[in-house]
Amino acid sequence: MLTNKESSASETLELYRSRNAVEAAFLDLKHGIYWRPARCTSIDAIKGRILVSFLALFCLSMVRFLYPEFKRKTAESLVEDLSSFSLTVVK
Repeated sequence: MLTNKESSASETLELYRSRNAVEAAFLDLKHGIYWRPARCTSIDAIKGRILVSFLALFCLSMVRFLYPEFKRKTAESLVEDLSSFSLTVVK
């Protein structure tokens, strides 16, 4: 690992080990919620796509956090397990 930041060996090791969380989030984006290239024609569309993706990842993270039995499941299998979930909003 190469950086211009001063840090101890233990800090560097901790940072290196935390990369797995970032890689897992990208894996969830690509395979779990099927994030594919999209043709966004405006800045608002791009921001909306990012917001929806973030919310989907947040929901997956909360399910994993609140229900330990789902902690080791992939995003794909979580989406499949939760496919029958529905939400009704009453105004």
